[in-house]
Formats: sequence, C-alpha cells, structure tokens
Amino acid sequence: MNWVQRKIYLYNVTFGLYMLDWWERFLFSLFYFLYTGGCVDAVIVNCHQVQAP
Repeated sequence: MNWVQRKIYLYNVTFGLYMLDWWERFLFSLFYFLYTGGCVDAVIVNCHQVQAP
C-alpha cells in the first residue's frame, strides 16, 4: 500500500465511508469538499471586507 492509497483508506475509515458504495462515497466527498470550500471562501471574503478602511 503506497502513501496515497493509505491516505484514501484513512479518509474512508475516519468518515465511515468504507461501508458505502463507490457512488455514495463520491457524492459524500463532493458535497463535503463543496461545503468546506464554500466556508473557506466565505472566511476569505469576510476577512478582506473587514480589513478595508
């Protein structure tokens, strides 16, 4: 098992995705990364608005 396969395995085990089908894991990962990306984007935009004089 190489490094990338190990990280994918740990991701699946940590979030309990190992019991899902491939398409369910894909949907969960898609929604998870879209949600976290939106949160990060909101924080970055908010920080730039607060710093403006």
